[in-house]
Amino acid sequence: MMRVLRAIYKSALSWALRPKVITLGSAFALFCAATYTATTIGSEFMKPLAAPVPGGMVSSLIHVLIVPPLISTWLREREIQRGGAFGNG
Repeated sequence: MMRVLRAIYKSALSWALRPKVITLGSAFALFCAATYTATTIGSEFMKPLAAPVPGGMVSSLIHVLIVPPLISTWLREREIQRGGAFGNG
C-alpha cells in the first residue's frame, strides 16, 4: 500500500508542482503589484478586481496538489481490494 501512495504522490508532485508554482508566483506578483501600487486612472476599479486573485491561485495550488492524488489513491485501493494488480490497465 505504501508503494502505491509513494508512486501517486511522486507522480503528482513531478507533474503538477513546478508549472503550478511558476504560474502562482508570477500571477501573485502581478496582482499584488496591481493591488497595492496602482495609482493611475482606473486603478480604483482594478484594485477590487485584483484583490481576490492571489487567494484563488493559492487555493487552486492546494486543490491540484491534494485532491487528484487523494482520488487516485482511493481508486487504486479499490482496485487492489478487488484483486487487481498494481500497474495493470
